[in-house]
Amino acid sequence: MLSGELATYLSGRYIEFTIYSLSYSEFLLFHKLKDTDKNMEHYFKYGGLPYLINLTLNDQAFEYLNSIYTGILFRDVVSRYNLRNSNFLEKLVLFLADNIGSLFSAKK
Repeated sequence: MLSGELATYLSGRYIEFTIYSLSYSEFLLFHKLKDTDKNMEHYFKYGGLPYLINLTLNDQAFEYLNSIYTGILFRDVVSRYNLRNSNFLEKLVLFLADNIGSLFSAKK
């Protein structure tokens, strides 16, 4: 349920908490790691979700992140908007993620 709908259903009887991902320094503190190039690569690869403290930073963490991605993309977006071409949406998301920071237009 999106936060806007939550307000409608509960009519003001809720408290919204915004939770941000960990910064690199918080990531190091959280996982009790030293500031090294390898740990910077781990941060870039796995991100700063706090739940990762319960997982080892390897395939297990990657599976967790992949399940979040597919859950948001398919369960939330595709089912919510009744999209028929989910394959196109996934390709579009991967394209946009691959080209972040690049200039592009609808014609290219």
